[in-house]
Amino acid sequence: MIISFLGDIKIDSPSRIIMDPTLAEELDKSAVNQANLEAPIKGVNSKGIMKSGPQLFHQRGIIDLLLKNKISLLSLANNHMMDYGEESLTFTKEIIEQQKGIAIGAGLWNEAYQVRFIETNGLKIGFLAVTQHEFGVLDEEQKGKSQVGTAWMLHPCIDELIVKGRKQCDYLFVLPHAGIENEYYPLPELRTLYRHWINMGADGVFASHPHTPQGWEMYNNKPICYSLGNFCFENHSKSLPPYWNYGLMAQVSLQEGRVEASIKYVRYDQENHQLSLTEEDGFCRHINEINSNLHDAEQYVNEVNTYCDRLADYYDLAFAKGGYYKYTTKKFSVQLVKQIIGKRYKGNLNHALNNIRCEAHRWAIIRAWNNKIKKGDVSI
Repeated sequence: MIISFLGDIKIDSPSRIIMDPTLAEELDKSAVNQANLEAPIKGVNSKGIMKSGPQLFHQRGIIDLLLKNKISLLSLANNHMMDYGEESLTFTKEIIEQQKGIAIGAGLWNEAYQVRFIETNGLKIGFLAVTQHEFGVLDEEQKGKSQVGTAWMLHPCIDELIVKGRKQCDYLFVLPHAGIENEYYPLPELRTLYRHWINMGADGVFASHPHTPQGWEMYNNKPICYSLGNFCFENHSKSLPPYWNYGLMAQVSLQEGRVEASIKYVRYDQENHQLSLTEEDGFCRHINEINSNLHDAEQYVNEVNTYCDRLADYYDLAFAKGGYYKYTTKKFSVQLVKQIIGKRYKGNLNHALNNIRCEAHRWAIIRAWNNKIKKGDVSI
């Protein structure tokens, strides 16, 4: 039996998407196709919430398109699912379930924090979808209340859900939505976490969120994909990251307790609105290099340190906009004058808050600051 795991989906006009026959055939032969639905279907009276980053939503036809192509298991545990509030999340779940799809990772507490089981081909398969701590996550403050939101990947109950869930099924897969966007390598803390979930009993971990494919590995004979990239994420920016329109299709074959994994590459031709499998030489070399570096401990850490150091200025700017300053003498003097005349800069704290509260950003900040200290740069 084959299960296919796909990346992030955000489609503006579902009716114009063309699925190449070869890709459609791969989806058709899978018993279950799973993907991350990156945004809600906007409710009639829904308004965008105050948050860090853009607010995204889907048209109702997105579910028709996905189910038509047998993509029926949809993770809602992501950083955009609450962009238009509780009404839109509830509305999205209702539409998916009305059309016989399956939504996981979001809803009321007991809906978000649950392993969802699917019985097919004589096997019982469990799926757990979780996300890093961004806006909309249900943490301990919401437990037992009537609020809806998404499941947090570091809530203490996650280990228990994996251990208990694995005893109730033949195979169990964890689907995290986490990482640093547009970077090619997972943070070491995420590698440790995903391997920990395998140790707890998961039979595979298939992650999304970075919007670019990252590497994968077999750990204790179980597959871990650190980022599936985008399956189809329409973006009309004039300067897209190099691999925005590329994704991984991770296919697992389940037989006699074993999990065998294979990876196919997917490309979205945004100009012609077509999804297809690809074997482009440049992309294959890119992925092979990532996988090679993942198994070279020194090179892997160097790659992570390089992008964390590069992001340090971005994080400093986020804190400055939130009212926190990087105290050079000049900036300190400017702030002191503003305090004296009563015009202290009052920035929006949402961005700074998100960079502290979200574990992936916090880990990257800590790494960047540690690197500065090691180099002797301790100025603020």
